[in-house]
Amino acid sequence: MCKILILISILYFSVSSYAKTSYVPFARTLKDSGNQISIDTQWFRTDKIVDLNGEAADLTSDEATQRLDLGLGFKYGISNNLELNLGVNSRLVQSTLLINDESTSYSRTGLESGMFGFKYSFEEENRTKYALEGWYGQTMHSTPVWDGTSEPEEISLGDQGRFLGASLLFYLKTKSANYLEGKLSYRDPGPDLSAEFFTDIRYVLAWNAASLYLGFENIASLEQDAYTNDPENKPQYFDGASGMVNSINRQWSTPFIGLNFALGRYWRVETQYAQIYTGTSTDLGPRLSISLVRRNEETTKAFSKRDSQFKEYLMEGTVTKLSKSGKIAIVDIGIENGLKEGMKVDFYYFDYQGGNKLIGRGKVVKASASKSLVQITSRYGKPRIKDGTVVRAGEITD
Repeated sequence: MCKILILISILYFSVSSYAKTSYVPFARTLKDSGNQISIDTQWFRTDKIVDLNGEAADLTSDEATQRLDLGLGFKYGISNNLELNLGVNSRLVQSTLLINDESTSYSRTGLESGMFGFKYSFEEENRTKYALEGWYGQTMHSTPVWDGTSEPEEISLGDQGRFLGASLLFYLKTKSANYLEGKLSYRDPGPDLSAEFFTDIRYVLAWNAASLYLGFENIASLEQDAYTNDPENKPQYFDGASGMVNSINRQWSTPFIGLNFALGRYWRVETQYAQIYTGTSTDLGPRLSISLVRRNEETTKAFSKRDSQFKEYLMEGTVTKLSKSGKIAIVDIGIENGLKEGMKVDFYYFDYQGGNKLIGRGKVVKASASKSLVQITSRYGKPRIKDGTVVRAGEITD
């Protein structure tokens, strides 16, 4: 057993030595033509049912309910600031409860919902970044209304109808490249449910190979349910030993902890554990999420072809200073060398041992006699642009 653990550890650290990133903040979007595919699973078990007055009731030894979701997501970078995403989710619901003093089990599996959305991010300034996102989705199942007394036809997979929302996303990055980030959302979870505010605040310790974060999640209802003052007459859908379906002004709060691992340049595993401990008109219990994600932001074939070509320039200099945000570089060539505002600039990694790799591009935003201010517009993988990086301008073309 010990040898197996050692072998697994060696294999992981060998793979993680090529790790690109283990954590992607909320407010970050894919680069132009980048893509991401994810397989997402989430398991939840009901321990208690809380009514609309906040009174909790434990399940008996003869009662149990659990949900297992399996989702597939796809994201695509339209530009460096705009990202589109698609998703589809399936669900397994299992519940056991006493009916006429007999233990009865119900189970159902099916396609739960599909959705599409977008995210637009603003440029990072002073290690702070913001983004906006929106989404629209539709459930893909139906369950007949249950009168509460007869034998139910089948158990519900969840709430029904369309759902939509919008979010403000942000992060504050520390000097050690950790994150305090958040998601503030307005959500309309369905035509028979009240609109709500969703909040997710977390602090992330981020490294290339792994990341650890702690956070807090909260849903606050706007209490717009049409049956707020008449809960007895709201249509029911059989959901077994649970109170999550067709709730009235649902709310809950939960702390959570997450641990992510990078697997090479493209893959990562994301895990999160939460314990929903308080709420109204919902279920309380443990929640576990695990995702396998492949994110590809490598440069396009067109860039690779261009980079492989031999290029000559009229000017060459070096980066003398880089801004804290990494977006602006001061270079030691200027007007007297022929560099002018608006000209394109290429950044090269040059190690005097045959290394001559294009690692970024920029645009001159201000030029003086002997130095210029360059806005970095694109980065092409590693190594990073820094003080001493070679800069070339005035490309000679045929």
